[in-house]
Amino acid sequence: MPPRKRSSWFGSDEAPKPGNRLSSMGKNDNSRPHRDKRTSAFAVTLQRGADGVARWFGVSGDQEDARYRQMQYRQHVVNRADKKHHDFGGQGNLGQLQNVMEESDSDSDFDPDKHDHEMTRDVEEGLYFYRNLRDEENKKIVKPGWFGGEINNRRNSLINAGLAERRKSKHRRLSKLKRDTLVMAQLEALPVYRPVFTELMCFFLFIIFLFLMAYAYTEGQIAPFGLANVKTLCTADSIPSCELFNGTLAIGTESVSKRNFMYGPTEDLLLHVGAKFAPCMRSDSLLERDALTTRTKECGPNRDPPNTCEGFTTGYGCCTLDSGRKGMTSNDQCTQDGGTWENSLCNQQDFIYVRPCCGALGRGTCDITTENMCDFLGGSYQIDKLLCSETLCLQGECQLDKVGFGITADPTIPNLPKNPNQWYRFIISLFMHSGAIHVTAIVLVLWFIGRDIEKQAGMLRMVLIFFICGICGNVIASIFSPRQVGMGANPAVYGLIGCVLVELFQTWQLVEKPYRKLLKVIFIIVFFLLIGTTSYLDNWSHIAGFAFGVVSGILFLPYITFGSWDVTRKRILVFISFPLLIIMIIMTFVTFYVIQNTDFCSWCDYLNCIPYAPELPCE
Repeated sequence: MPPRKRSSWFGSDEAPKPGNRLSSMGKNDNSRPHRDKRTSAFAVTLQRGADGVARWFGVSGDQEDARYRQMQYRQHVVNRADKKHHDFGGQGNLGQLQNVMEESDSDSDFDPDKHDHEMTRDVEEGLYFYRNLRDEENKKIVKPGWFGGEINNRRNSLINAGLAERRKSKHRRLSKLKRDTLVMAQLEALPVYRPVFTELMCFFLFIIFLFLMAYAYTEGQIAPFGLANVKTLCTADSIPSCELFNGTLAIGTESVSKRNFMYGPTEDLLLHVGAKFAPCMRSDSLLERDALTTRTKECGPNRDPPNTCEGFTTGYGCCTLDSGRKGMTSNDQCTQDGGTWENSLCNQQDFIYVRPCCGALGRGTCDITTENMCDFLGGSYQIDKLLCSETLCLQGECQLDKVGFGITADPTIPNLPKNPNQWYRFIISLFMHSGAIHVTAIVLVLWFIGRDIEKQAGMLRMVLIFFICGICGNVIASIFSPRQVGMGANPAVYGLIGCVLVELFQTWQLVEKPYRKLLKVIFIIVFFLLIGTTSYLDNWSHIAGFAFGVVSGILFLPYITFGSWDVTRKRILVFISFPLLIIMIIMTFVTFYVIQNTDFCSWCDYLNCIPYAPELPCE
């Protein structure tokens, strides 16, 4: 065995010129080209270690000499590996050396004060030396400064050697690795729930709709299918006829018959099984104003309860025509019809030809007309009443079929309801749908979105989100469109879409191509909101349900954190969302029951309905 040579790195007495040694090394390098590829990483690593030692002791050092020592060590390792390769036919040691190069976090007992080390032919000893050297250099790179602060990245030695950027990159890599590890731990800790509530809700919605369709079929209340409502003009051949009190025909009078493009029951039947209708659930200020105006117009003697006329108002009295027809009209109208007017009530035993007709001019409205005209307009003729001031039309509108729940008249003002409070319509209407298309769309969205949300949040949170968004969405819709009949789980489903948007932003770093996902969610939201601007859907419930869904999603959905700042931000959002949700709920019900004023927004009606065509009016 040839004598072991001493290297300048390990304390050789000779100190050849670095330039000559480097040039000679390049000339005498007879290794194959692929060896340079295998050893280039070693050269860069060892150069960084040697420069680090010099910088640690405050000496910039001879950079060329340091490169030479690294080249020398690299040549030695390559020669040893090549000999092993030819002798034993394996490259296990080179692979082990490559693994060691990538390690940087193992403990080390390397003594930096010992500078005289001999070159060794033992691979294990060389690996031990390399590992210790690498660990020591890494520790020195991140060692705190003289006064306990972090290392000064602006120090000239670091900048010249390019280690400031290296350290920053390494820190970013370690931070990212730590962050990813914490994220994976959070994802693994999240429980996965079974979507029991969503699956049961989808099942019950279909079953309830089937029973509803069967009941509508037996009652003959299946609405004609179509988009545009059917309009009928009064002619001489109209059946029923549009005859007035004086026997003439109201030629040209228009009657509107509503169609249902969802293929389902009529609106009247839906109202009688629990659909949302604001006048049945609160004392409506507009309804009270109309009722008081009617009582003032129909005043007179012998009323029960008393309704005496004030000032020069004559009110309504009994008008008798030459044909023998009788009815309650004003003095001026009776004179125009050629009759005799008396300031008293007509006798119920007489031939009363005009009586109150409920719903001919809209829900909750009343008009005194003939029975034929009332049928032509689609109203409900009150055979036992003489005046609208003593007729509560809402009593028939708000009556729940087969249950008996309804409203009663106020004893002092018979045409007003006494404390209407059918609050349960806010809940019942979530389970009623206007047609087969409606319930199918709701169930599909609920199945594909609601199940995913319940798997993450659990049944309790899912129930809270569903009913908070559904009930509050119905309340908001009743504020802005009080005379519109509404039904369906639309606000609850829109609330779940809001939760999907919240979940997307909360897990933005984990979503592949998040901007594409965001555009998809925005498209779904805009598409359904545009459909809601037609005259058949209540878009206010959609908008309100989505708003409550966003706030509820921030509060109730579990979230993943990505660092300390993300933890702080999401906790702040949760702390803000809880009181915000409480305030929103309180203000919603206070506005519905107390304020009842939506005149502050004249253009808000276009958010609910846009008249795209004459045959699609917003009425």
